[in-house]
Amino acid sequence: MPPPRRYSHPEISDHIVKINQALDENIPVYFITFGGLELEHFHIPELLAVSNLQQHKINLFEPYSAPICYFTCSSLNQTTLTILCNALSQCQYFGQIASISHSIEEQPHKFTGQLINNFYSAHNLSTFSMQANIIGDVFQHQTKLDHLSRIQSLSLFSPPKANLNNPETHLQLMYDLQSEPTRFIFGFNLNSTQTPIRKKLQQLDLPKRCYLGTTSMDNELATIMLNLAQIKPGDFVMDPFCGTCSILMSASQMGCYCVGSDLDIKVLRGKETTYVDGFTQYGMNYADLSWSDIHKPWTKDGTIDAVVCDPPYNIRAGAKITEKDSKENNFGVGCKQQGAKGLYLQLIQMASKALKIGGRLVFWLPVPYTEFDETDIMWCDGMRVECYPMQVLSSKYGRRLVCYVKEAEGENCGYHKEHVVFDNIREVVGMQ
Repeated sequence: MPPPRRYSHPEISDHIVKINQALDENIPVYFITFGGLELEHFHIPELLAVSNLQQHKINLFEPYSAPICYFTCSSLNQTTLTILCNALSQCQYFGQIASISHSIEEQPHKFTGQLINNFYSAHNLSTFSMQANIIGDVFQHQTKLDHLSRIQSLSLFSPPKANLNNPETHLQLMYDLQSEPTRFIFGFNLNSTQTPIRKKLQQLDLPKRCYLGTTSMDNELATIMLNLAQIKPGDFVMDPFCGTCSILMSASQMGCYCVGSDLDIKVLRGKETTYVDGFTQYGMNYADLSWSDIHKPWTKDGTIDAVVCDPPYNIRAGAKITEKDSKENNFGVGCKQQGAKGLYLQLIQMASKALKIGGRLVFWLPVPYTEFDETDIMWCDGMRVECYPMQVLSSKYGRRLVCYVKEAEGENCGYHKEHVVFDNIREVVGMQ
């Protein structure tokens, strides 16, 4: 069997030095191990968005070396750390670092025992279980127990009674043997009774839904979009290209009021099932939808907390627009094909009016794999670009998840240059 592939992360050695310096100064350092490496470009933007929503200013040890990130935050404790991490779609493990090194053979940090003993004393804990995450290899259970015993004897801490069924806390062994150089983390956290959002995602898996379309958004990606939009229960979320309402269903699951629109009446009406059946299947309040075009919005200005959407950018679905000079009374009959450049400009114009101050616009933007910079994104008075992480879809193209925040009212929107990389995306992927 060939050895596992190793990924070079030279910054790991620098991280270990800086984290040990923080531990020397009694500064709590936290870690998160993320899953879904195919979505690694979304890990940090989602973490920053959710921490900002929860009013925590985190300080990252940069650059991020997937799948583990480290950070400090003066406002976090064990309880608020759990709330933060349980809201992240890609979070697998998290905790506070008691010791970090390149391997288990190295000496644990001099304050490891003191950190653990103070943690158990402060929270009056009497039970624990061991969590172990090995990246790039497989260890026998006895090996993990031996490692924990070694750390315990060298650090002089006394763990409470083991309880695998209902522990009050976890002692964590994190091995990253896939990176070069390797890293080992010994950490701890409180056991949480709150269900992490990562597990809730499975409830809305696409194969389980009764109403789907060819472009229905996966719940995991929809949750990332909504987290970047920094929504909270009770917010009004709008999808102007709602289709089968996959994004709005995820928003409803998170406690939001949902509104949407679409130009395709066949999708809104459905056949044997409709979008209403999709919401009813999960006991959700269904969205209020309108058969309308994006350049004729039906919402009042300044009433929406987040506009979150996946525009029909001519890859899997065509983008159309109603002709303003059409004399047809039957809406949608006088339609013409619309280019991606015009569609996205109309989107940000609509969002700049519909959003409240502080609201966010989050949408997918298809781009060639190697060609893109921020000047390809629209500008709009009062709207600021927060981030645009990349999802690679093929060797030729991918898509950026673009997030704007509305900071002031504005009138004018436009492009920085005449030619933008996504306007000929169909040619890039060989569809023309």
